[in-house]
Amino acid sequence: MQALDRITVYRLQVPLKVPYRLVFGPVEHFDTIIAEVIDRDGKTGFGEATILTGYTDETIEDSWQTAKAFAGNLAAAGDRAGRLIRELGVKFPFTATAFGTALEMLAGSHLLKLPADTAVPLVGLLNAKDEESMHTEFEQLLTAGYRTIKVKVGFDLDKDIALVKTFQKVVNGRATIRLDANQAFTRNRACASRRRSTPRTSSSSSSPARQAIGTRILLSHGWRRSR
Repeated sequence: MQALDRITVYRLQVPLKVPYRLVFGPVEHFDTIIAEVIDRDGKTGFGEATILTGYTDETIEDSWQTAKAFAGNLAAAGDRAGRLIRELGVKFPFTATAFGTALEMLAGSHLLKLPADTAVPLVGLLNAKDEESMHTEFEQLLTAGYRTIKVKVGFDLDKDIALVKTFQKVVNGRATIRLDANQAFTRNRACASRRRSTPRTSSSSSSPARQAIGTRILLSHGWRRSR
């Protein structure tokens, strides 16, 4: 790795137009740390970590102080940079990711060298809970160009299943529904949810259920062990 010339860390607070509802409460804004590293050839790498307490034990205040202190250590680390980031990751995994990703970008990757601008489809988030509001919100998302709609579940199994079935009726095959149970389901509850839901318009669920039930499962968050 080329010697580093400068490391800068930034703290951002990104307000959300619509609160992001999670099992541990609504999120009004994202607290984000950005690491910028520049080597002596002038090449730049960026890394980002959004500190969402609940997904991590880190808090934005602790992560921010840690990031500022760690930047100086990393700048002088030389070939020990990777080891220092791994050590940081034991207690501050999200914060360490910002620095690790910045160094990976600095090292270069063919995946980051696109010959032209590339469109990446985004997922629309549905917050509505009753059928009338679902119709209104879904049509707005559809008009905006979204073709995959994420529905937050994982709060109450029976209510979640009723919610999904109602939304499937509203969608009527016009979009793919993605289910996100963000940490709230045990494996048994996730499997029960998938068995009792109609799979034809549902693509995935962020909870630990086996593929044997016929639906692809994303393991995108931590989860509680089934008892």
